[in-house]
Amino acid sequence: MKTVTVLYTADSRHNNKEMIGIFTTKGNAIKAAEEKAAQEDEKISDDDLYNLERINQTQGYMGFGEFMIEEVELNRLQ
Repeated sequence: MKTVTVLYTADSRHNNKEMIGIFTTKGNAIKAAEEKAAQEDEKISDDDLYNLERINQTQGYMGFGEFMIEEVELNRLQ
């Protein structure tokens, strides 16, 4: 099973999502989230990094909105 990891920003209720990028690993997506936060002059907290790794989303990120990760299986109907 081949998967890709999609990184989004979302509103605080995680309803409206905007894709940031598609990555080969969750680790790469998390690094991209850190880079995106730095572009906004923010820093992702250790708690946010933990949440991205464990539950695929931040909760209470200090920047605009939240980050979300979805792992998508390739070549499969959804």
